[in-house]
Amino acid sequence: MTEPIDSCINCGKPKSEERRQSLTRGRCRNCYQRHVYALKKTGTFEAIQPEPALVRLFSRVVAGRNGCMIWTGTSNPVTGYGQISLGSGHAEYAHRAAYVLVKGPIPPGLVIDHACHNRDPECPGGTYCIHHRCINPYHLDAVTQSENRTRSPHTKAGRHLRTHCKHGHEFTPENTRIIRATGARLCIACHNRRQREFAAKRRAAQKAA
Repeated sequence: MTEPIDSCINCGKPKSEERRQSLTRGRCRNCYQRHVYALKKTGTFEAIQPEPALVRLFSRVVAGRNGCMIWTGTSNPVTGYGQISLGSGHAEYAHRAAYVLVKGPIPPGLVIDHACHNRDPECPGGTYCIHHRCINPYHLDAVTQSENRTRSPHTKAGRHLRTHCKHGHEFTPENTRIIRATGARLCIACHNRRQREFAAKRRAAQKAA
């Protein structure tokens, strides 16, 4: 294994004293400029070639469950989505970049939906949803914003897709009641538990009185 270089191989200047705290080909900025000048005089200079975008993108992932490829680079603090700059001059979402590089351009008017998120009933959703950082192109679908909302059981629009209530009770015919006013499903097991708790509190209050 190659040992990390912590100081300039020419002058010995520590990497920590460099403006960006990095070395180029093992040299500090001044030594590297002199090195490049000398190579150009002899006609042997070869510019550093940037890594292909796909290599850069997928070199920053770790394996997640169910085939997810979890982004380990910078993430947006508000949305939780991974971010990367691929030379366009501004950061873009890593999952959108993965879709474009592997599957092609995103059709106008469509957004990228994480299908892996929709298939995970244990995911709490929100900013810190682990699926926000999944960049597996085959977990990503281009859909309309409306379909994106209704496909997910974690959103209000996609509640009809849920198979269990938030406490883990299955929505079977015996355990489900439909609320006429809203059409929402009511978990009978949870409803009965709440009724018992309310009755117990009421009896306790009456005894205390």
